[in-house]
Amino acid sequence: NSPVIVVDQYSGFDVNADTHDGTHPNISGEQKMAQKWLDALTSILDADSSPTATPTNTPLPTATPTTAPVACTNSTMLFVAQSTSLSTSDQLLVDHLTNLGHQVVIQSQGASGSGDATGKDLVIISDSVSSTQVNTKFRDVDVPVITWESGLFDDMDMATTSDYDNNQTQITITNDSHPLSANLSGTITTVSSPTYFFWGIPAANAIKIATLTTDSEKSAIFAYDTGDPMISINAPSRRVALYNGSADIYTTEAWQIFDSVVDWALSCNGSIESLSIQGMPNSMSTPVPATETPLSIDTPAPTDTPVPPTETPVPTATPISPTDTPIPTVTPVPPTETPIPTATLIPPTETPIPTATLIPPTETPIPTDTPIPPTETPLPTSTPLATPE
Repeated sequence: NSPVIVVDQYSGFDVNADTHDGTHPNISGEQKMAQKWLDALTSILDADSSPTATPTNTPLPTATPTTAPVACTNSTMLFVAQSTSLSTSDQLLVDHLTNLGHQVVIQSQGASGSGDATGKDLVIISDSVSSTQVNTKFRDVDVPVITWESGLFDDMDMATTSDYDNNQTQITITNDSHPLSANLSGTITTVSSPTYFFWGIPAANAIKIATLTTDSEKSAIFAYDTGDPMISINAPSRRVALYNGSADIYTTEAWQIFDSVVDWALSCNGSIESLSIQGMPNSMSTPVPATETPLSIDTPAPTDTPVPPTETPVPTATPISPTDTPIPTVTPVPPTETPIPTATLIPPTETPIPTATLIPPTETPIPTDTPIPPTETPLPTSTPLATPE
């Protein structure tokens, strides 16, 4: 866990010789680190990394040349119906799209033509039309097309056989990994009362999403991505076939499917440009790699590598620990404490107290007063005075 282990790999740091406690560098260790790391660190800090960052910005322009996915709102759509006086179901569909923010241009089946698709982001052909009135008008347009009219499936080159079955309420999702499934799976009730469901037999490589629940051979939802082989031509743009347009009896799940179909046809369901039959990306639109290349903008992350070197000043802070090396110099303090036994001499220094007894000798003159009594001894000598008596 010691930083010395990391330093050792580059500077020849020796834990025993170059630390004072097995972890923190001593003066020798500091010198080794300085000799090895200072020049390298200085060159890193002095290097200008901005030129390397600017080339990574160049991929950003590559994000613009995409098949720019149309916004999921504010798209311009052509809605082809039996007439411009819409049926209840057609009006519900148009209102729904308008409420989502799209601009919908309505055209009648008889007056419609391929030129109407010019400048549009999507063409929707209602099942209210007569297939003989529309026929192949929109087969070759390079604009996405959605239709419920099974009589147009062959005219649009989307199916070899098509028809409708009555008394239907459910479809069975067979490919729930694809965006066209609207994240639904299994058997789904899509209308509130029995009605007719359109179906078709598409090309083998078509994107098949759902079948009639009553007959798994009849595709209720199928599609082709741009360039996919259809029956005899390649799809000029995305194509989607749906099973029913009776919006007046749609369930929540049916509206969910309709929204997912519109989003996928507009290529606004993410940056995936095309999906395989299984719903996996065949290719990614250029923004994805481009947005990943900015991750190379993290190449300044190598400039983050100076962060560990900038932490090497922490070892420079370790001179604090070299200043701690005087702590070993403090070890002489215990030897200085050995004079404490020498302090036992203090009692001998108290022996002068007996020498203070010499003070009385200095007072010996007082005993010199003792001769005074001897001077009084003559008093007994006066006793002879009594002898004459």
